[in-house]
Amino acid sequence: MPFLRSFCTFAAIGIFFLYVFEILFFVSCLAIDERRLQNRRDGCICTVHRNWKPNECSQQNIQKIVFNKYVGPVMMRTPVKVGTLEHAYDYHQISTQ
Repeated sequence: MPFLRSFCTFAAIGIFFLYVFEILFFVSCLAIDERRLQNRRDGCICTVHRNWKPNECSQQNIQKIVFNKYVGPVMMRTPVKVGTLEHAYDYHQISTQ
C-alpha cells in the first residue's frame, strides 16, 4: 500500500521537525532567561535590581533532598529491587506478545 507508506513517511518527518523546533525554542528561551538573570532583572517587569541576592529557598536542591532521604533508601531494599525486576520482566513479556 504505497499511500500508507507515503503517509507514514510524511508523518514521521513532521514529528521529527516538530521535535527539532521544540528543542530550538526551549533552548533559546533558556538562553534568554539566563541572560535576564545575569543582568539581575526581574522575571515579570524586567526591571533591574541593584541589591538582588537569590532566595535561600531557591538555592536548595529539593529533588536531591527527596531522592537522598526517601526514594534512595526505599529503592535499595531487597524486596523493592526484586519487585522492580519482576515488574520489568512482566512488562517485557507482555510487550513482546
